[in-house]
Amino acid sequence: MNKEKRRKKIATIVLILSSIAVAISLFFIIKTVWEYWSASKANTEAVESITTDDNTFKYDHEAALKINPDAKGLYVNYATNSKLPIVQKLNDNYYYLHRDFYQNYSRAGSLFIDGNITEGLDAPHVIIYGHHMGDGSMFSDNDKYKDEEFYKKDNSFYIYTPDSLREYKIFAVYNTSPRGEAYKIGQTQTTIKDFAAKWKANSIYDTGVDVSNAMQVVTLSSCEARDYSKRLVVQGVLTKETPTN
Repeated sequence: MNKEKRRKKIATIVLILSSIAVAISLFFIIKTVWEYWSASKANTEAVESITTDDNTFKYDHEAALKINPDAKGLYVNYATNSKLPIVQKLNDNYYYLHRDFYQNYSRAGSLFIDGNITEGLDAPHVIIYGHHMGDGSMFSDNDKYKDEEFYKKDNSFYIYTPDSLREYKIFAVYNTSPRGEAYKIGQTQTTIKDFAAKWKANSIYDTGVDVSNAMQVVTLSSCEARDYSKRLVVQGVLTKETPTN
């Protein structure tokens, strides 16, 4: 084989390999986009199925249970434009990592309560996990709370339970390890005050929120966008509860 034929053969092989690489990359890009779209569509459909928005916005827990018996409530955050169902599988923190509210595979998973919290949304300390997604969905926009100016604009989030609407004021925003103090559970309504004070001291800025009379804390947990070995936690203290039934 002369040099010219050898060069042509090598060029052909390189072209074929490059085409294969491009095709594989394109496949994964399309797959990722489709998974993001599917997850967003499933969440939108789920929220529409378990809420009404005629004159006032309402959460229908019975409708939620018909779709998923693991339903616990609905998370609402107007600052991050989030409305997401909350689920819990007792003793299992993996089931909803990549399952949507319909229990189908989902890249985004669901918002879920730590499976070791037996009291669910009524525990003195509730931990809710959510992914940090590349398309800005789920808990991704919690990153914005690292900016104190964003925090000042709107620092509350809400949780609809089966029979009430609870308002939480964010009192701490910080990074921690997956085994940090923010993930301790088992507090009582007496000890949660002390834990809240410690957590507040970790905040990257002083929120000025009084936690001395804390009765319940909700920790929103997601991966840190720039370092997946760390977690971003946004913690809110219960400030108001309104019956909905």
